[in-house]
Amino acid sequence: MPDDPSSWGETPRNAPCPCGSGRKYKHCHGRVPDKGRVAARQYMRQG
Repeated sequence: MPDDPSSWGETPRNAPCPCGSGRKYKHCHGRVPDKGRVAARQYMRQG
């Protein structure tokens, strides 16, 4: 598989990650950022 994640197409979240790490896609390149943590970090930086 190529190293460029944009060329992997639609990868199911429970499938092995195409990068070859052996991890599930959802735990590797398919991680979705936690909006609550991001908002908390931005709030703390302001203060």
